[in-house]
Amino acid sequence: MLNNLETGNHKKNRYDFKTNNLKLISRLIKDEIIFEKFYNERGITPKVKLNEVKYLINENPMILNFYLAKLTIGVRCLVMKTVFDLDDRKLEELTDTYNSKSSISKFIKSNFTHESKDRTIKRSKNSIDLVDEVAIILDLPFRFLAKTNIIYKHTDSFDEYDNDFIPIISFEKLLEEVTSDMKNMIGEQRKIFGIKLTADDFILEERTLNTRVDIRANYFTIEIHIENEASLKYSDILKLQSLINGNSEIFIRDAFLRSNKKLIFLVPINDTVIPDISYLDKKFQADNLFSLDNILSKGKENG
Repeated sequence: MLNNLETGNHKKNRYDFKTNNLKLISRLIKDEIIFEKFYNERGITPKVKLNEVKYLINENPMILNFYLAKLTIGVRCLVMKTVFDLDDRKLEELTDTYNSKSSISKFIKSNFTHESKDRTIKRSKNSIDLVDEVAIILDLPFRFLAKTNIIYKHTDSFDEYDNDFIPIISFEKLLEEVTSDMKNMIGEQRKIFGIKLTADDFILEERTLNTRVDIRANYFTIEIHIENEASLKYSDILKLQSLINGNSEIFIRDAFLRSNKKLIFLVPINDTVIPDISYLDKKFQADNLFSLDNILSKGKENG
């Protein structure tokens, strides 16, 4: 009985903690408190996990966008580290722009508060490349990593993908390379990078598509930015899915801080692994979005 009570109290404490943090976010967005007060009351440090954002990404993505726009560059990175279950060690292993393994951590910490003076970009001509990599890894538009005091608005810019280190590749070839990479990965190893998908296999749009790839030992995601939502036809999406060997799930959700949708393929390596990815809620599954009931309800709304 005592254990049950403790468990109940623990759950209540976690609920209250999340609720209080969400209220703090609301006050920040409404300009009822300034960033410094929010920063202190939330108890933000470079190591903290802002787990309340995992609720926002599914229940109210627009609020998450307004929240991100109110933060400093470093705390924006902290939010996305929580979303993608990344820590400093994993981040440092994901980039090879610098020889210094602590470069990403230094970049985040030097942009953490309004008082911190960022000298990262001034110190090295290669720093822009680092920011481009961080933008892709954390799935944030470059402009939100270049400026803190930035007015919130959706952006259609993909500057971070316009680089020499971004390969142009077909969907089929990407699947081959990802499968090959996974064979050499063990434990918590991870690889995140950006590519441009060609139109060879892609029926959805005519031009190359900016795509974030996240590979883990047991599963991977291919996250494709779709700039023209009208091109999302379920039959075409299924044709792409047919190129994947084994089981896969399809999700469509709003991109972070952008005006476009993301088409996401989640591919587990075997049936025994059930990936737990916070931003891929079941309500974003293509099967649900393209269900007859959903289509009919949208028709009524537009009628």
